[in-house]
Parts: sequence; structure tokens; C-alpha cells
Amino acid sequence: MAHLSHIKSRILTVQKTQKITKAMRLIAMSFYSKLERQRSMLTAYRNATNTLTSLLSDGYAVLPAAYQKKQSTTQHKSGEHALTIVCSSAKGLCGGLNNNLIRFFERSSISTQTTKPSLIAIGNKACSYLKESNYGTIIDRIPEYHFSTISSIAQTIVSHIWSQKIPYTSVTIFYTHLKNFFLQVPNKLELIPISLEKADAATEKQSLANKERYLWEQNPEKLGEALVRQHLYSALVHALFNNLISENAARFIAMDQSTNNAKKYLETLNLAYNKSRQNTITREIAEISSTLE
Repeated sequence: MAHLSHIKSRILTVQKTQKITKAMRLIAMSFYSKLERQRSMLTAYRNATNTLTSLLSDGYAVLPAAYQKKQSTTQHKSGEHALTIVCSSAKGLCGGLNNNLIRFFERSSISTQTTKPSLIAIGNKACSYLKESNYGTIIDRIPEYHFSTISSIAQTIVSHIWSQKIPYTSVTIFYTHLKNFFLQVPNKLELIPISLEKADAATEKQSLANKERYLWEQNPEKLGEALVRQHLYSALVHALFNNLISENAARFIAMDQSTNNAKKYLETLNLAYNKSRQNTITREIAEISSTLE
């Protein structure tokens, strides 16, 4: 009977765990669906920002020299002033998402890092990992974030970058990029020096025709400064959003696998319980029969 009680206790424990994983799976899918509806609009916004910055920098705007590649290469000789942003998940239970990001960050840091950079940690895992490591000086920690706070976090980081008396020679963000629902890959995005992607021929032709219709009141320097700030802001929002939607996709997959594993384990436990109970009943019947004889 003690063996039956032990198996029954394990069955109840696994059933409770299965209810929790099933609930978290549904919550993760709900968050993912909400973020997926915003994804196309955010991608279109970032592409428009990149195209506008790229086209206007050809003549209408003057980008700050400190954030361009040709200037940053000369500054590297005198001393590197780098900022690294590591963005992990805000919460746990998302499989190997954080471990993959940390391993990717370690490999990239070993191969490229010459001096210890300033660090900004976003997410609980990144905060605890960078606190224990010795990769650089942590200047800010943001353990919790969600969709409604992404914009303010990006704006805070842009303001920090812009407020430096000695401009950063490089700003890099490590995050997880969502390739599809079942595949999330660690990614490294270089924000500074600024590297603008060229627009395709059709978009460039149409944009060049349209921009003749506008009158820019600001001088080229102010216009370039505003464009760079907007370019950094859109890139940060894009990276944080991808990290958040990747977190929820990974959590759904992890909780779905846990729910299925719990189901299989319950089948094994129920089979063991029924066999043990049947053996107990058979033994008791045999004892009664032997007593009657």
C-alpha cells in the first residue's frame, strides 16, 4: 500500500505541473499573437526610417561625423569608447533561448573585444550574467520590460548615447532574432558606426521624385542629427521587439514540450499504478483463498 500511495502522490504532482505548463503555453501564445499583429507595422516603420536616412544623407542632411565609419576608424587608434547592450528574456521558462544568446555573446566578445566596454543589461538573465562576469562596467540594468516599455527604454538609451562628451566609437546590441515561429537565432547588430543600407532602385527613384516636393526648414546639420537619433531609436525598438516576440515563441515551444512530456509520464505512472494495484488485489485474494482452505 505504501508503494501505491507513493505512485499516487507522483501522479498528482505531475498533473499539477501539467496544468501549469498548459496555462503558460496558452499565455505565451496569446502574447505572441498580439506582438505578431504589430510586427509588420514595426518592420515597415524601420524600413521607411532607414530609406529616408539613406536618401537624405546624400544631400539634404549632414550626418554627425563622430558616428560614421570613416571617422570611427581614426578614433580607434587613440582609444576605443565602446558600448555593448545585451538583451535577454525578461522572464524564464523559455528553453535554451538565453543560453544560446550568452554563448553567442561570449564567442563574439572573445574574437572582437580589445578593451572592456560599457555595458547595458536588459532582462533578468543578462543582468545576473553580466554582474557575475568581468566583461566590462555595467552602467544600467533593466531587469523587466514588456511591449509598452520598449519605446521608453530605446529613447533612454539613445539619450544616453547622445549625451556623451566623448562620442562612442562603437555601439553594439546582442539580442535574439525571430526567423520564424520555431527558430530564434542570436544576433549582433552594430548601431555605431552607422551603416546605411541602400534602397532598391524602384524605391530610390520614387523617393528621389517625392522629396523634391518637400521644403526642409532645418539646416543640414540639425536634420542629420534628428535622422541619426531616429535611426538609432528605430533600430533599438526593432531589436527589443524581436527579442520579446522570440521569448514568447520559445516559451510556447518549451511549455508545449513540457506538457507533452508530462502527458507521456502520466501514462507511464498510471500504468505502473494499475499494475501495482492489480498485484495487490491478486495477492490479497490468494491470501484469503489459502485461509479458507
